[in-house]
Amino acid sequence: MTINIAKLLPSDEYEVIICKVNVPYIIQNGRIDDFIPRGFKLTNIFWYTQLGFLRQIYTTLKRYKPNIVFSSFMAYNQRLLLFKPLFKDIRFIIRNDNYLFTINKIKGMLMRFSYRNADSIIAQTLEMKRELNDLGIDSDKIEVLQNFIDEEIITEKSSITSPYPNDSMIRFVAVGRLAYQKGFDVLIKAFKIINTKQPNSELYIIGSIDGESKAVYSNLIGLVETLNLEDKVIFTGYTDNPYKYIKNASVFVLSSRYEGLPNVLIESQFLNVPAAATTCIPIISRIITNGVNGFLADNENPESLAQAMLSASKLQNIKPTYQSAKKEDFINLFK
Repeated sequence: MTINIAKLLPSDEYEVIICKVNVPYIIQNGRIDDFIPRGFKLTNIFWYTQLGFLRQIYTTLKRYKPNIVFSSFMAYNQRLLLFKPLFKDIRFIIRNDNYLFTINKIKGMLMRFSYRNADSIIAQTLEMKRELNDLGIDSDKIEVLQNFIDEEIITEKSSITSPYPNDSMIRFVAVGRLAYQKGFDVLIKAFKIINTKQPNSELYIIGSIDGESKAVYSNLIGLVETLNLEDKVIFTGYTDNPYKYIKNASVFVLSSRYEGLPNVLIESQFLNVPAAATTCIPIISRIITNGVNGFLADNENPESLAQAMLSASKLQNIKPTYQSAKKEDFINLFK
């Protein structure tokens, strides 16, 4: 989303510099490079220690002397906003990428202190704005802008030949980091129920299986083996094009325990693929309408998710209901 928003800014008015934060033990660091447009400058910060990270933020701000700084990740937002008193001429715009219930009280206290320094804050949902209000953040600073998607890129990448064999299999696909948050363990248990009813089904899980995902991947593989699903659950590993899998799937599945605003669910809707999604946050029930563009499932409930997946696999000609913010709404924040 950071890059998508940056791409909206008119190139004759804005020079964009992407500052990538590299965390040494996370192998996925370099993969964001696949999505950075060639016209953008790129600089790097390396997060070895807290103090060193803060020092590099300060040095980067001094070096580039930007008019505007934009950050879209809560862990970086808090630290970046500490420098507002030292750089009063810079406009600091942040976007909250998740809900406050996902963080502990200490981090919440730090946010209460640092977020007051922001000039503008993007909240992805009304519920997220209310959380920020409860934190003591002035409502006038907060804009609710639901995520938009890069339709041109998605259309281009999804038009590639289907990665699946040309057969009669029913294919469920899920996309995301292999992390506890994504609920892939619940998904695999749900798929076991489906496979007993629809033996001609397969489950594809798209996402990196190395680096920080390795431990979760190991646990998921163990679960797959325990449930005797080795031939039916496919882990593809990392790809910069999940859209070819989504477009040609029977159902897209969101099994998350919590989310901010799941881009991949929105993108699957743009590709007119029925969805089965857990009601892990309120907006999911506003994106998915039972029987229209998918089916909803209870959180942490394999039986409920399996029923939603089975029902969604029978849908055709879905009608997406999601309404994103307009591109102009994002651009206007920078003016």
